[in-house]
Amino acid sequence: MKKIITFFVLLFTAFNMLAANITLYFVDEGNWGNIHAYAWIDATNVNLAPWPGTKATLESKTMGGKDVYSYTFESTEADEIIFNNGGYGEQTADLTINTSKPYYYNETWNTSITYDATATTYCMAGTASVSGTTWCCGQEWTPSGCELTDGSISFAALPAGEYKFKITNGTWNSSWGYSALTSTSGLTNDTDGNVVITLTQTSDIKIDFNSSTKKITVAITAVSTPVDPDDPQPTGEVKISAIRDRLSINTNDFTDFAGLYVSELPKAGDATVSYEWQYSSNGNSWAKYSDGDGATWDNIRPNKAGYYRCVISYDLAGAVTTFTSNTLQITNKGGNSVSFSSKLPVILVRTAKDFPAYPGNYPNIEEVEALKAKRSVDVKIFWNEEGGNVDVNSTDMLHYDRKARMNYRGSSSLYNPKRSYAFVSGDKNCDAKKLGEVKTKKFGMFGA
Repeated sequence: MKKIITFFVLLFTAFNMLAANITLYFVDEGNWGNIHAYAWIDATNVNLAPWPGTKATLESKTMGGKDVYSYTFESTEADEIIFNNGGYGEQTADLTINTSKPYYYNETWNTSITYDATATTYCMAGTASVSGTTWCCGQEWTPSGCELTDGSISFAALPAGEYKFKITNGTWNSSWGYSALTSTSGLTNDTDGNVVITLTQTSDIKIDFNSSTKKITVAITAVSTPVDPDDPQPTGEVKISAIRDRLSINTNDFTDFAGLYVSELPKAGDATVSYEWQYSSNGNSWAKYSDGDGATWDNIRPNKAGYYRCVISYDLAGAVTTFTSNTLQITNKGGNSVSFSSKLPVILVRTAKDFPAYPGNYPNIEEVEALKAKRSVDVKIFWNEEGGNVDVNSTDMLHYDRKARMNYRGSSSLYNPKRSYAFVSGDKNCDAKKLGEVKTKKFGMFGA
């Protein structure tokens, strides 16, 4: 007897495991809302849930402008159902479930349903070399974050810089870029097929997308900044230079880096000046410099081969004028790879002028004092705040990346084989011509 019961239980369990799920659909033609499904087995009058039943799932699609709801259960759990509005007075008659006709509308079960066509929402995704703009609604390569309105989107008063984009269907499944342009005049593309817009002055941009032809039209209009005759306007040009004209470095050596700075500026009057250094691997596609801390200062210390320039903006009472500097190319001269391991802070110093290697014998105090004159230097300081090894290739461990003033310290110690140095930390915007603009923190490095 015990064996028979065990066999029956196993058979019953296996039968229930094989029970298939059924999904029924209800079109809310009466706009009831809050649709619930009350289902039961007619022979035993056992229901799946007390009245008004289980809340149905609102589908994302509609039929004839009416909401569609779904309800899923196992085929053995019910053969009768009532759709209702949560027990608030609206309901269907008792409906016998027909698994071959799962759609209920027009007061009957149907084998199929014709959903309303869903309009595609088109968006733009992209990036800008100038930070803080409204380009792509302030988002970075987000396929669904910046919707077009009636196939268009506009951006006002974008500063000089590089702007990339593609049109998407809200996902990356379908996108349209440079090959979809109605005209490529004044536009370029990159290796990913994005549309690349390079502005040399503040401009408005309007983008239109024809959803039928899948074509993109770009209109660029330069913005004329109103001139107040009482305010001196920025005039002139921006020029960047390299310390000691060093434009060839060994990129395999972390101690080898160039020093670039803004050497000429337009006359700005009372305007607020801001800087943005940019990097390009090919001289065409530009992005914000990100290999150091000085992207928004007037000097940087790059250790990567490529092209560099600086975009300077002048804000005069809300009127912004931008200037783009000349381009300098840093090349890789090659050389041995230099590795380094330390748990102590690592200080790299590159001088603008040579420090004498061996001062020698100086007959008078004037020559000694001249030797101790402060000189402009580029300084990088790395350390690991967590106490581990210092990674000199990590910008997260780069805690000082700017100018400083440095000199020999001591008098009699000048004649020692290893001499001591002192340096004063510099302000962020402290180039070779601004040695007076320094902070008060002084550091000593003692020869031992």
